Order: sequence, then C-alpha cells, then structure tokens
Amino acid sequence: MHHDLRAILDRFIYEHAGVRHLLLAAPPEADARTLEGTGWTTVQLVGHFAHAQESYAGLVARWLAGEDIPAAGYHPDQDNATVIPELASATREDVLERYAASLRALFHILGQVSDDRFEGAFGTTPARQVLAAWSQHQLTHIFPFVAVLPETRYDPVIVNWLARAAVPNEDVLAQQKAYIADVREYYARLAAEEGSDDD
Repeated sequence: MHHDLRAILDRFIYEHAGVRHLLLAAPPEADARTLEGTGWTTVQLVGHFAHAQESYAGLVARWLAGEDIPAAGYHPDQDNATVIPELASATREDVLERYAASLRALFHILGQVSDDRFEGAFGTTPARQVLAAWSQHQLTHIFPFVAVLPETRYDPVIVNWLARAAVPNEDVLAQQKAYIADVREYYARLAAEEGSDDD
C-alpha cells in the first residue's frame, strides 16, 4: 500500500476509535442529545459516518472495476435527506456495529488500490485528493458532537486527538480553537479547585 494511502486509512482508523470512545463512554441519555447546526442526535451522527464510509467503499469498488465516476464524485452529506430519518429509531449498538463494519469494508477495498491507481485519477480528480478529502469528513462534524458530550469531551485521549487534528477548513478551525480554549479553562479551573482543597 502506498504510504500516503496508508496515512489516509490510518486517519479513518484513528477517528473511528475517537468517535467510538466518545459515544461509548457517555451515559445512555446522551444518545438523544441533538447537535447544534444539524439537529441530529449523537446516534444519527455516528450512523451518518457509517453510511458515508459504506458509500466510499462502494465507490472505490466501482472505480477499481473500471466504471466512470462522476466528476463531482460523492459528497457524504448528499444522502442526508433519506439517511438521517432512517436513523431516527437506531440504537447506539446498531450504529456502532454498522460503523465498525463500514470501516472494515473500507479497509478491505482500499487495500486493493495499487500505487498506480492511487497516483491516478478518480473520475476527473486526483485519487489521492478525493480519498484525503473523504478522510477529513468526520472532522467537519466532530466539534458539535463533543459539545454535547461533557462526560468525555475533556478526556485526555480526546483532547490529544482534537487539539492536534489537521482540520479541513476555516470554519472547523474556529471550532477547534474554541474547543482548545474551553479545555484550557476547564483544566485551569480544576487546578484552582485542587489548590483550594490543599489549603
């Protein structure tokens, strides 16, 4: 596997671990919390991530089979009108299982991408550009997600991931900066409280 393709796949794997940890460590009532901007529940968002990865795997399989891929390719938010309502009754267990299965499918199909194909075109766009953009999709939703999960948003594992993440655009960068400022305030408050306890 091309080293840059491996890095793209590693991003999917790393972010899968972070998203899974965020949801699993949250209490059951967190499943019905809604995200600012989309109005989706936390469970619907993870289901959306799973659907996107399923779609990526399917498109890569078609591309490898020689089908013509539209110049516009696939945007993971284009199916939301149908996918999100279908996830309204999904459980945490449902979406986490589907999320894991979609990652396995993506891992399997990307393992079949040769160096030549990776350096070539996906439709009319460089393949590496398409795949890299897909790998950044989850970050476009992640900060509204952690905002409704106070039980896990300050976890050092999550902070290390999100504070260092290479975000895809200026809007997400602003969200990242706000998150980092909030984390600093939270830990400063904890330190102050511990200091007062020592007194």
